[in-house]
Amino acid sequence: QNGETLSAEIKKWCDGKLNLLVNNAGNASLGNLKTLTLSQWTYTFNLHVTMAMLLTQHMASSLKNAFGSVVNVGSMYGTSMIVPSSTSYCVAKAALAQLTKLNALELAEDKVRVNCVQPGYVWTNILRNMSEEQRVALYTRFALKTTPLQRIGTTADVVNLILFLADSNKSSWITGQCMTVDGGTSMINGAYPNPGNP
Repeated sequence: QNGETLSAEIKKWCDGKLNLLVNNAGNASLGNLKTLTLSQWTYTFNLHVTMAMLLTQHMASSLKNAFGSVVNVGSMYGTSMIVPSSTSYCVAKAALAQLTKLNALELAEDKVRVNCVQPGYVWTNILRNMSEEQRVALYTRFALKTTPLQRIGTTADVVNLILFLADSNKSSWITGQCMTVDGGTSMINGAYPNPGNP
């Protein structure tokens, strides 16, 4: 129902033609197999996956009319890394990556491209809400020690990739892809305790 309401508002704004739909939602969801509650699991999955599915479903005709593009914002935790203390988040982002491929295959006949951007550690509100001590620990422990480019990403790092995927003049032959932008973190790391969800 929320997806239908939001889609109706978007359709009014775009007048039946939508060039770009960005499905971007996030939450800091902690909990492993032993501590995770059903409500946490359901909320996280609905936020990251169900809403992306519903919005893409309801906006498909408007995207078709404009030969538009969908970009889902996932996470390196979806395909490249795992964090046992954030089970629902990792599973939801993995599901979003699969949803990207399924939607890309189905919408290809309408010339609508669907891709997924998977950020690493980025200075978002989730990180800004940390204490100074937590931010320093995150930067020194993870950005400097486990990211080859030795810095936390910026929103511009992510936005630039989204804009590239949205530009049919530059990425018209790219669909169904999950592209990681994380400074190289996922190349050298597999699993470790959660420092705050990207």
